[in-house]
Amino acid sequence: MSTVELIEQWLEKCDQAHQAQTRYDRDPTPTNYSRLKRAQEERGAVERRMAALNKAKTMNSAVHLGFALSLLLGGTAVAQIIPAQAIASIRNGGDRAVFAKAGYELLDGWSYRGMWWVSHDDHGSFAARGVHGQTIWIDPAADMVIVRFASNPIAGNAANDPTSLPAYRAVADYLMSQESSAGPGVGP
Repeated sequence: MSTVELIEQWLEKCDQAHQAQTRYDRDPTPTNYSRLKRAQEERGAVERRMAALNKAKTMNSAVHLGFALSLLLGGTAVAQIIPAQAIASIRNGGDRAVFAKAGYELLDGWSYRGMWWVSHDDHGSFAARGVHGQTIWIDPAADMVIVRFASNPIAGNAANDPTSLPAYRAVADYLMSQESSAGPGVGP
């Protein structure tokens, strides 16, 4: 299977997982939950094949993914690879009221949908997050992507969030202040 075919298959599996998530959000029955988990597992299988094809998961690849997603927000040619509607779906997130019931004290106002964590903050930030602190943090307002490879011995982002989330925001605020002080058209 070629790389292009694998990407096409992945996009198809992402769409199927999105549809399953939508069905489950509307009707959270055990059957719809099972379908959602199966769709996510199928997408994960394709992602593992993609990782094997690339031989290794590298920070450079993660940064490229993050920038591809953030560039799409500006309507660049990246949209040919990742449909704009997929990015819009990610950025819209899930049901905040349902998410609030999960009890993530540090993620007040957030939502989760299709493997993406959405802050719904004034920067429109969203992230892919791994259980041991791995993160692709995208902050569209700051035109910033942060990739964090981590291996925290505590499985759960609650161990990282008290320091990581404010740090991501501080970096974004700093970059935005540098751009403002440099004047129009001059960035950091």
